[in-house]
Amino acid sequence: MKITFWNKILLNTVKNRVFLFIISDILLISFSVWLAFFLRFDGNIPQKYLLLMRNFILLTNLLTLPIFYYFRLYHFSWGFIGMSELSRLIKAITGDFILIGTILFFLRGQIFLGFPRSVFLISAFLIFLTCGGIRFSKRAVNEFFKKPSSGKKILIVGAGNAGEQLLRNILSEAKDFYNLIGFIDDDLTKQGIFIHGFRILGTTKNIPRIVKEFNIQRVIIAIPSATGDDIAQIYKFCHQSKVSVSIVPRVSELLDKRISISQIRKIQPEDILGRKTVKLDTFEINKYLEGKCVMITGAAGSIGSELSRQIAGYNIRELLLIDKEETALYELNNRIYKFMKEKGNSDRLSFYLNNIRNKECMERIFSEKKPDIIFHAAAYKHVSMLEKEVIEGVLNNIEATVLLAELAMKFKTKQFVYISTDKAVNPTSVMGTTKRMGELFIKSKNNQNITNFIAVRFGNVFASRGSVIPIFERQIKEGGPVTVTHPKCLRYFMTIPESVQLILKAGSLGKNGNLYILDMGNPLKLEEIARKLIEFYSNGETEEKINIEYIGLRPGEKLVEELHYKYENLKRVNDSKLFLVVDEIDDRESKKLVDEIEELIKQAHLYDQDRVIKKLKELVPEYKAPKMTDF
Repeated sequence: MKITFWNKILLNTVKNRVFLFIISDILLISFSVWLAFFLRFDGNIPQKYLLLMRNFILLTNLLTLPIFYYFRLYHFSWGFIGMSELSRLIKAITGDFILIGTILFFLRGQIFLGFPRSVFLISAFLIFLTCGGIRFSKRAVNEFFKKPSSGKKILIVGAGNAGEQLLRNILSEAKDFYNLIGFIDDDLTKQGIFIHGFRILGTTKNIPRIVKEFNIQRVIIAIPSATGDDIAQIYKFCHQSKVSVSIVPRVSELLDKRISISQIRKIQPEDILGRKTVKLDTFEINKYLEGKCVMITGAAGSIGSELSRQIAGYNIRELLLIDKEETALYELNNRIYKFMKEKGNSDRLSFYLNNIRNKECMERIFSEKKPDIIFHAAAYKHVSMLEKEVIEGVLNNIEATVLLAELAMKFKTKQFVYISTDKAVNPTSVMGTTKRMGELFIKSKNNQNITNFIAVRFGNVFASRGSVIPIFERQIKEGGPVTVTHPKCLRYFMTIPESVQLILKAGSLGKNGNLYILDMGNPLKLEEIARKLIEFYSNGETEEKINIEYIGLRPGEKLVEELHYKYENLKRVNDSKLFLVVDEIDDRESKKLVDEIEELIKQAHLYDQDRVIKKLKELVPEYKAPKMTDF
């Protein structure tokens, strides 16, 4: 049989679930109003009320259907409708009948003369029951006739929002793979209650007993706010029970801020060593980045890649990723492109395989793209390496910064954010000294009134490339020994996502010439970190199998890192994890500093390492080589 154009339209419309729900709502609303009249008049509706009933059915349908559509009651997962949809239904019907009641009031002497008020209330209740019932019907049937899952038996630790969100995702996408037995939560007021039919079975101390009793195969930690000690304790209980354990990523790690079973990952060292996650109000950051073209140098590095990842989640005009490492930049571009493609804005991503010291290439990028904000994260960072490669350290960490700053002012970039390090404080290395020079140079530009220059200083980040954590991990996996410089060696640590969140927060607040310091918490002993990692990788068994060996400080290293100079006054910013450094540098000193930096760069191009080191010491008098420690 030949299918006409209109038949095709009709067939497509019938297949449309939204259309079917609208038809069902029309029928249910009409039935609810009729039933309200029927109940009001004990089954015998007087003839004079039939016209009123018809008018009320017409009015209720005309108003209710658009309001239901506005509250997205035609767009939901039918089989897994929950409290969110119920809340929207209540709001929709409440607003609907407030509007209907207003119309009835003004037309009470005309079209709705003599309308029975009780019918109004009964109708609202019946529409809630019928229209809500049709929406919850599939879930009710699924719950009543659901078959036991044959998947892995799992426990979710954490009966909060993250745990509930994870449960919903399992039910909708992974119920054939995971058989949830119940929840674990240390909140005593929650014990014994049910979440979507799954009971809270006990506290974390009960994990060994519950794992044995229910033959649990996997435990998933769903507590984004948990401290390192909390996670370490849960991890210990799980390994005592010989059950595998995974963790929900912290919200700061998620591009779309949603928790799903596909994002569950193994516990990492930074989960055990880290502190409680910083919670930031992203409204100001979104306002700061919205509609902007953002450039990130060193985009493929540890901080740069996380900056790229987080910034890609905001409504930016364009994201420019610049790095000279081909493979790392290629992989980063693929990850960010995939995410931005899902958001429908992959055309806003550009990447450049480029050395930021190449003036011609950088000027071309600035000329074409006119970036609004620059996050300058590119730098040589390995202390011991730069003790030998002094010239390269100066050219990459100082000359490139000067070049970028000049281009930013030439092309009227709104803001330039310089990423610094705690090694710039009383530096004992070439690397720290070059970063201090970067801070001073950025500060010297605060009187230009063209580009807003700010600097952000912080300590080590967990799991960054070349940092001590990956080195310890490799040594442990190789059977030891784990090499620690000194038993009293202290370092500040922060997770990469947290540090980037605070960088963005500083950027949203920063005024020209500001230097911000991230609140790194208390410093950690490298020896303590090593012992915790040994215990972590030995699955809770004795750590005596792997020894710790003290090797002394390497060239350029300090025994204890510092976050600020004694003369720097710190002011906490709005009860956040940021400090503003309050000090000044006058214009005369600024001009002299710029001239001396130019002289330093000239000496570097002559490759006279001794003269370069001498000049660095003149520019940064605090620069002193550390005293080596013997054992």
